Amino acid sequence: MSTAEEAFALAKTLRETGHLSEALSIAQAGLPLPGDCRHALASWTSELAEGLGDRAAARDASILAFELRPDFADYQRVAHLAAAGWNDLKPDLLATLRQSQAWGSAAAKVDIFLHEERVEDAIQAVRADRYYHADLLHRVMRAAVATHPDWVIETACQQAEPIMDRGKSDRYSEAVKWLRHVKAAYVESGQQAAWTTYFNQLQLLHARKRKLMELFGQLR
Repeated sequence: MSTAEEAFALAKTLRETGHLSEALSIAQAGLPLPGDCRHALASWTSELAEGLGDRAAARDASILAFELRPDFADYQRVAHLAAAGWNDLKPDLLATLRQSQAWGSAAAKVDIFLHEERVEDAIQAVRADRYYHADLLHRVMRAAVATHPDWVIETACQQAEPIMDRGKSDRYSEAVKWLRHVKAAYVESGQQAAWTTYFNQLQLLHARKRKLMELFGQLR
């Protein structure tokens, strides 16, 4: 075997023919090999190893799967398999997650960091998200409103104001969603008067945009 694909194919054949321990051995031998299926192989190996009662092998394979492509499900699986050793493993997994540039890692970072109540890490994750996922940013803002209101206000305003300034009427509802975060952060931080001032300025600035003014009713 020279690739993970070859090992995966052989391991699956062995499993299908009832040679389970041999399938696990081949799968484990294939994990360090190059190939595009290493994440799938690692996940498959973990499931097989757990079924055979080898929790250590299952844990190690799940750790590798997480390192290759961070995912909340793999994170939870490692926690399950590690049992009493979880507190020793978790810092390393979180460090791996912070450094990951894998495709889709932004969603995994938000899922996991918010699960662990690490709001600052979640903020850093959406800041570094080059492909910009609005749903992730909304989630982090909701979680950060009590602890990082200034960041919420600044970031939400940066999202909402260009939409309104450019008169993109088909996106006004989106702008209002961002402004809800602004209002919540001002109120949460005891700056109700500042919100009122800012909102009044917006109403004066965009008074001729009837559709936007109607949607602003949701913010009063």
